[in-house]
Amino acid sequence: MTEQNSLDKFRSKEVEERFKDLIGGVVNEEFENMNTALDPQPVGCSKDGMECRIRFIKKDWERNQRMQVHGGAVSGMMDTAMGMSIMAKSGRPVTTAELNISFIRPFLGESFLIDTEILYMGRNLIRTRAIAHDEESGKLLASATADFAYVG
Repeated sequence: MTEQNSLDKFRSKEVEERFKDLIGGVVNEEFENMNTALDPQPVGCSKDGMECRIRFIKKDWERNQRMQVHGGAVSGMMDTAMGMSIMAKSGRPVTTAELNISFIRPFLGESFLIDTEILYMGRNLIRTRAIAHDEESGKLLASATADFAYVG
């Protein structure tokens, strides 16, 4: 999913609706938490629901002393994007079991697109990867892999 419009020809209304509902639920929480503060914005999902795209707009609180998005906020974006993609596909809640991030360039822009892909969905564990790009320049900023576990 390297092109911005790569999801357009593979739209899944069912998964996208679940995706939007999940994000709407996170953003409309009665109390602020990391996910509400990050304010994820759904862009779309592939027809099979195995790939999704989420937009994040840079917030003042995310900046470090160099005016870059802090690595912890980037980790939160990647984790949130992958977890929500899994929940949109599976309809089940998950928790992060392992998260690995490679920071390639500083997050300097105003908005970022994170493309997620579910690589494996087992009975207990789900393997995912994500790639973050600067929305304006299209430059690759970071990549991540993660394992999630179903809860509840």
